[in-house]
Amino acid sequence: DPALNVTADIRHSFDVIDYKLNLDLFNCFISPYPKSFTGSVIVTFQVDSTLNSIKLNAVNSSLVIDSVRLAGVSFSHLSNILTINLNRTYNVGETAQVKIYYKHNNVSDGAFYVSNGFLFTDCEPEGARKWFPIWDNPSDKATLDLTARVPSTVKLGSNGYLADSTKIVDTIYYNWISNDPIAT
Repeated sequence: DPALNVTADIRHSFDVIDYKLNLDLFNCFISPYPKSFTGSVIVTFQVDSTLNSIKLNAVNSSLVIDSVRLAGVSFSHLSNILTINLNRTYNVGETAQVKIYYKHNNVSDGAFYVSNGFLFTDCEPEGARKWFPIWDNPSDKATLDLTARVPSTVKLGSNGYLADSTKIVDTIYYNWISNDPIAT
């Protein structure tokens, strides 16, 4: 329905195509089981209306933004919104990528749970904004590429299929990929 697309364009000026997450969750599995971790996400998006910045959901009490890269040149993080200034003005139909380096605080936020060697996220239909910077709208589906570093004793499941798992001494790097767009 074309009318729905017009409404979507007014609400938002870009469409996220893919999230590529790289998370270091290792310490979450070691006593005292902190909820803090470091990560990065590459957000690939297609431009729906001319823009030189994008806004993502990122809860200030949960997430600390360290830096932005690729098309992202600077940022502000206020009132749970991460505004990323881009390296130029992008036109309708163009695709761009921003990379965000961040950390999750050692807080209970109702989305990222850690307890005695178990870790899970619970963020339906919205709430992923508490554990990574995202356009957190369940109707804006995107593909997902998730790599996570965990202790070698941990089994890690995610959406999509297990593309790879690499064990190096006491560590496993899991790589899960969802080629089918999924909700946030």
